[in-house]
Amino acid sequence: MKTKMAKTHSLEDYSQIEHFEENGLIRFKGNRFGFMLVVEPADASFFESADWAAFEDFVRPLILLREGEEIQICFSKRCDLENIVEKKLLEADLAQTPFSRKLILKEINELVKRIGLEEPHLFSTKIVITYSSDQYRSRTKGTSEIEQKRIFLQRLFEQRGMSVQLLNENQTHEVMARFASGIYYVSGENLLEEWPAVTIEPRQVCVNDSIFRALVLKELPEQFSEMGMIRCLTDLALPFDLSVRLTGLDRESTKKRLDRKKRIFYGMAQQRASGDAESRLKYEEIEHLLERLNDSQDALVDMTFTIGVRYSSQNSALGRDVLSEIFQLQSRMGHLRFEETSLNTFDCFLELIPGFKGKVFHQQKVLGSNAIHFLPLFGREAGDDRPVLTFETRHGEIFSFDPFHYHLANYNWLISGTSGSGKSFFVNSVLLKSAHLDPRVFIIDIGGSYTKTAQFFDGQCISLNVHEGFKMGPFFIDRCQDSKDESRRREHIQMVFWELLRDEGRLPSIEARGVLKEILNPYFEMDVLPIHPISAIRDDLKHRQGSLAKRLSLLLDRWCYPSFFGQFLDTNAHLSLQNRVVMFDLKGLNDFEDLSRVTQLILCSSVWNHLREDSSRPSLVVLDEVAFSLLKWQPDFVDELVSTVRKYNAGVIVVAQDLEKITSNSAGASILQNTQIKAILQQRGDQKNYAEPLRLTQRELDIIDSLDRRKAVFSDIFLMIDDRRAVIRFSPNLLEYYLGTSVPQENQALESQLTKYSGSFSEKIYQFVEAYGR
Repeated sequence: MKTKMAKTHSLEDYSQIEHFEENGLIRFKGNRFGFMLVVEPADASFFESADWAAFEDFVRPLILLREGEEIQICFSKRCDLENIVEKKLLEADLAQTPFSRKLILKEINELVKRIGLEEPHLFSTKIVITYSSDQYRSRTKGTSEIEQKRIFLQRLFEQRGMSVQLLNENQTHEVMARFASGIYYVSGENLLEEWPAVTIEPRQVCVNDSIFRALVLKELPEQFSEMGMIRCLTDLALPFDLSVRLTGLDRESTKKRLDRKKRIFYGMAQQRASGDAESRLKYEEIEHLLERLNDSQDALVDMTFTIGVRYSSQNSALGRDVLSEIFQLQSRMGHLRFEETSLNTFDCFLELIPGFKGKVFHQQKVLGSNAIHFLPLFGREAGDDRPVLTFETRHGEIFSFDPFHYHLANYNWLISGTSGSGKSFFVNSVLLKSAHLDPRVFIIDIGGSYTKTAQFFDGQCISLNVHEGFKMGPFFIDRCQDSKDESRRREHIQMVFWELLRDEGRLPSIEARGVLKEILNPYFEMDVLPIHPISAIRDDLKHRQGSLAKRLSLLLDRWCYPSFFGQFLDTNAHLSLQNRVVMFDLKGLNDFEDLSRVTQLILCSSVWNHLREDSSRPSLVVLDEVAFSLLKWQPDFVDELVSTVRKYNAGVIVVAQDLEKITSNSAGASILQNTQIKAILQQRGDQKNYAEPLRLTQRELDIIDSLDRRKAVFSDIFLMIDDRRAVIRFSPNLLEYYLGTSVPQENQALESQLTKYSGSFSEKIYQFVEAYGR
């Protein structure tokens, strides 16, 4: 007796793909030809009304489908950040020291944790467009026409600035595996040999270790329909899949049926003397529809709208949360109606895989101009291809960028935010994340916010405190062999002496500068300077004939040894800046404005000289609040610094609370023009202070107003990178937090905890953070 064995099906049996052509086209079942494209999401966060109109015109060619043409748009928001992790590992390979590599591996570990094995918090978005057509029965003619369609669509997206990629056979299998597999997916498996295991149950489908449930669109909005309404769904910081399939219909046969209905309703409306209001209304609706169908820029399509939700069997709460969030969005999308499937859940699962097609019963006949509003083409820009700095957006997606990207006109930053908004935390994070590039870092600060970061990198921490004493002479640059460098050296030293001779806020006159230059010239040629050079120059001025020289000597007197200021500046010594990281803390000079401004100028000029000496590796100069004083007294120097450091592979990070202090300065326009990267944190005060100088649109101003922060948890940051815009939610990790905190109680507690560990400061705090994190 024979036993009838049930046939075992593989998911492969439901694929519509039959063969891959050499020209990149695909032969589908039913004698159809087409192709697959991966498209970068359109970031509409900063769209104004004109941008929406332009985007609608851009999308329109996608829905101009003739009978037999079909487009399937698959949108997936998942936890698979394999691509970004691989790129971060490549960055780790570039690390110059084992500790820099350890920092990147720690960041990768934190990314993986954010993905979450049970409840994910980070997502990546992928959009795949599958086009197919049976319009052309002739293989030769058909493939050439479809290839032209492929070229047209590729150029369409590229002109919009959205990157697009035609998939080959291997890439197509990779994409299908991503969409077909469970919520967590890692490439490498051979899809052709081992497809996901699928088990069909009532109301749900089990795919490998995850549960799949589906929602379908049962009713369209009655009135409300606008471009971008689909963003309510695509913005969800939750894992889900979405598929919209548009199938072109024959307009002529539809127009004939509608024309017959129009005549019927017209007759019914004329039967009564008073008229039939309902029939008249239907007549007018059909007449309007016929007008739209006669428009060559419109089409009639069958639209299938499917949503898929996946979650592990151990985390059913996640599935309920996703479904609940989607149902709550119905009112924001014009009161359309979603409904969970029951018998055809497996067919909905097939609908969500590029190149697959299920038997569905939720098609809607719509005009193409209405179908535009349902196309899931939106997402968040992922940033640069090289993820040197990696952050999270407010919508739970990854944004990365390279602060030394060759496309940038300069590497300068402008960072602004109200007190306590997280500016210093953010800069500390930038320095940590850039460590594997092995940059030289010079920090000039007046608040002590970077002391622990400098110690972490075994840097040189120089506290300029009048109570502790320091030595810093005005001849801070050694003689140069190159004539141009020597000329610049002399200009900077003269600039320092102008500051020493500032009288009642005014710099010396042209005549006084001429006298000073004559006195300084012999000192520029000296191989060995006097122990107290300012005193020597003062004495030379005293012996010079004329009242002007006598006055200059009197003005220099308070800067000569052994006066209070002279103890610090009247010396032939200059600071050695040989460490990779050097941090100057000017907090101890807050009560001595004159001494502070001269010291700042000497420091910045000395750093500027070191940048020019070696441009073989990138450098960063952090001016935290220091720029205010320099802008006030030496705007030309700041202008020169930010305008030319790019030539020496360097960038300046200007950190300021109030942008008005910068924009109101004569060098403010130069700073704004020469800072390619701007990070705007939570603001206070009049919008005009930053709206006009930064040339912000109303939409951008609204976003800045929406920036939020939670102390010690996160800060929202509006990023302007060249002509790109993004909003990130910066959440300092434990290492970044303890390196950046300036709260006295926390620093005291940290200092006490570090005594329990051995090694260098970096080793101690790393051990502490690792232990605390567990």
